[in-house]
Amino acid sequence: MTYNITKLNNSLIRARRIEKQFSQDRLSELTGISRSQIQRIESNSVNDIKIKTLLKLCHVLDLKIEDIIIEKEGDTHYE
Repeated sequence: MTYNITKLNNSLIRARRIEKQFSQDRLSELTGISRSQIQRIESNSVNDIKIKTLLKLCHVLDLKIEDIIIEKEGDTHYE
Protein backbone atom coordinates (compact mmCIF):
# COMPACT_ATOMS: atom_id res chain seq x y z
CA MET A 1 0.00 0.00 0.00
CA THR A 2 1.07 3.54 -0.65
CA TYR A 3 -0.09 6.30 1.67
CA ASN A 4 0.15 10.04 1.44
CA ILE A 5 0.33 10.75 5.14
CA THR A 6 -0.54 14.23 6.28
CA LYS A 7 -0.93 13.39 9.95
CA LEU A 8 -1.52 10.60 12.38
CA ASN A 9 -4.59 9.94 14.46
CA ASN A 10 -2.52 10.60 17.57
CA SER A 11 -5.57 10.80 19.81
CA LEU A 12 -6.52 7.22 18.87
CA ILE A 13 -2.97 6.01 19.58
CA ARG A 14 -3.03 7.65 23.01
CA ALA A 15 -6.58 6.48 23.79
CA ARG A 16 -5.75 2.88 22.89
CA ARG A 17 -2.58 3.00 25.01
CA ILE A 18 -4.60 4.22 27.98
CA GLU A 19 -7.37 1.69 27.31
CA LYS A 20 -4.79 -1.09 27.47
CA GLN A 21 -3.45 0.47 30.68
CA PHE A 22 0.05 0.94 29.25
CA SER A 23 2.23 3.77 30.42
CA GLN A 24 4.41 5.39 27.79
CA ASP A 25 7.33 3.56 29.37
CA ARG A 26 5.58 0.20 29.04
CA LEU A 27 4.60 0.88 25.42
CA SER A 28 8.22 1.77 24.78
CA GLU A 29 9.34 -1.56 26.22
CA LEU A 30 6.81 -3.52 24.17
CA THR A 31 7.53 -1.77 20.87
CA GLY A 32 11.19 -0.87 21.10
CA ILE A 33 10.23 2.75 20.33
CA SER A 34 11.77 5.31 22.66
CA ARG A 35 9.50 6.95 25.20
CA SER A 36 10.40 10.37 23.79
CA GLN A 37 9.33 9.24 20.31
CA ILE A 38 6.03 7.96 21.73
CA GLN A 39 5.53 11.32 23.45
CA ARG A 40 6.15 13.11 20.13
CA ILE A 41 3.74 10.81 18.29
CA GLU A 42 0.99 11.28 20.87
CA SER A 43 1.42 15.07 20.88
CA ASN A 44 1.52 15.17 17.06
CA SER A 45 5.01 16.69 17.21
CA VAL A 46 6.67 14.21 14.88
CA ASN A 47 7.57 15.38 11.39
CA ASP A 48 8.94 12.18 9.93
CA ILE A 49 7.99 8.69 10.98
CA LYS A 50 8.84 5.33 9.52
CA ILE A 51 6.12 2.88 8.55
CA LYS A 52 8.03 0.26 10.57
CA THR A 53 7.46 2.37 13.69
CA LEU A 54 3.75 2.68 12.94
CA LEU A 55 3.47 -1.06 12.38
CA LYS A 56 5.06 -1.75 15.77
CA LEU A 57 2.53 0.55 17.44
CA CYS A 58 -0.34 -1.07 15.56
CA HIS A 59 0.77 -4.55 16.52
CA VAL A 60 0.99 -3.83 20.25
CA LEU A 61 -2.12 -1.62 20.36
CA ASP A 62 -4.24 -3.96 18.18
CA LEU A 63 -4.86 -1.32 15.53
CA LYS A 64 -4.76 -1.35 11.75
CA ILE A 65 -2.41 1.00 9.97
CA GLU A 66 -5.47 2.48 8.26
CA ASP A 67 -6.83 3.44 11.69
CA ILE A 68 -3.95 5.75 12.55
CA ILE A 69 -3.08 7.35 9.21
CA ILE A 70 -5.04 10.39 8.10
CA GLU A 71 -4.59 10.99 4.40
CA LYS A 72 -4.89 14.22 2.49
CA GLU A 73 -8.41 14.90 1.36
CA GLY A 74 -9.01 13.45 -2.07
CA ASP A 75 -6.01 11.12 -1.90
CA THR A 76 -6.47 7.38 -1.89
CA HIS A 77 -4.28 4.48 -0.90
CA TYR A 78 -3.47 1.76 -3.37
CA GLU A 79 -3.26 -1.95 -2.78
